[in-house]
Amino acid sequence: MGNSEIYYCRILVLCTGIALGALYTGYNTSVLNIAYKPLVKACKWTKEESDKYHGLVVSFYQLGAAFVCPFVGIVVDKIGRINTLIIAELIGCVGTIFYMFFNIYPILIGRLISGIAAASFSVCVPLYVRELSPKEISGLLGTIYSFFLRLASAIGFSFVFGFNSDYSNYGYLRFVLGFPILILILQLVIVKLIFNVESPRKLYASNNLKQCKKNIELLYSSSERVEKEIEVVKKNVEVASKNTEISLKEVLSRKFIYALIVMICIHILQQCSLGPTLLMYSNTVFEKAHISQSLANVATLFVGLVSVDGVYSSSVILDYVGRRRQLIIGSIFLSLFLFLLTLVTYQDDKLLEIVCIQFIIMSYSLSYGSVTWVYQSEILYSKAQGISSVFHWLAQFGVSLLFPFMLNSTVFGRGKLFLVFGFILFLGIIFSIFVVKETKQRNEFDNRFLYTNKELRN
Repeated sequence: MGNSEIYYCRILVLCTGIALGALYTGYNTSVLNIAYKPLVKACKWTKEESDKYHGLVVSFYQLGAAFVCPFVGIVVDKIGRINTLIIAELIGCVGTIFYMFFNIYPILIGRLISGIAAASFSVCVPLYVRELSPKEISGLLGTIYSFFLRLASAIGFSFVFGFNSDYSNYGYLRFVLGFPILILILQLVIVKLIFNVESPRKLYASNNLKQCKKNIELLYSSSERVEKEIEVVKKNVEVASKNTEISLKEVLSRKFIYALIVMICIHILQQCSLGPTLLMYSNTVFEKAHISQSLANVATLFVGLVSVDGVYSSSVILDYVGRRRQLIIGSIFLSLFLFLLTLVTYQDDKLLEIVCIQFIIMSYSLSYGSVTWVYQSEILYSKAQGISSVFHWLAQFGVSLLFPFMLNSTVFGRGKLFLVFGFILFLGIIFSIFVVKETKQRNEFDNRFLYTNKELRN
């Protein structure tokens, strides 16, 4: 094995440890898909209480994330990447412990606290990984956050097969709900105890040049490569200093507000695609279709696996197809399959309903599920990204809160529910064609001014 392969393996292991934060985020987002019914039994909730609490228990996670999202970037820059991860790990462990109390109030508090940890990971993990990634494998490492996010769903869904038919094994339920603690412990061991490498870019920006060089030497043993990476870090810091000097007032000015509005609309369309929501509620949807529990469990596992495959496939084609075209194609297929699912629910074809949901997840993973965060990082400055991310979590909170009520409603039910969101995604097709602009093969400065009128650029 050559020197370059050794460097890459070392960095890949470190970035995998960092990306375990995405595994925590994705797992907590989707685990209640398979754990809610056992939780209802453990808490001894009635049918009415179960229906009332379902949306609240799921969506409080997003509410916690939305609350802290604007402040995470400030904390990351102030105390560093490793310290932010450690604080997020502690917060995440505390939130997870609250799940063990089978009572609605500790569970809601736990979901809220866990959401705070998730928001911290959603900002810190992609940033930390990007700053550590060598140019040669930056594309591969750039997709690791989205990949782990979806992999977490598949892991969580596989745990469904360990429950008894009457969900009486409460010890196993505590293991399923407490599993994120093991993820965070492993992350702490890899990132802090084994490597303990703060971002060289952060250290250089803080004028800690000695520690910056030392950390680069820990990753690259070749003196020639160390000097090369120091130059890369220096250049990146200089570019970033020119490119991030923008106030909140400027973010909301005519110069940049249009890009922010476009990104907020993309976040809302992402949630209205029902991709994230079905990762949280697919088991409930299958139950409403009177699909047997065993078949529903298998179908839910496939939902997780399909999402993983979709994100991987998207990472391969994204730079070839382009962001805008991928959103257009994704919106077309999402709208089509949501309309088809509406027809299928009225025909009561259980197998075709399962197939439609799998195609919705695949279409989502190939488009909004993978493009949204990439596109946001390309067109928005960091402060604008914080504002935009708040709308992401708020939109997910709103849809995940309302979805079970709409599903059980006599006004919407299964059929009209999917029809409503299918129509929204139809509007998404029009939006993607006439409003969204392509960022592929443009430089960073051009992308930042992509939605700015020419007379306002200077």
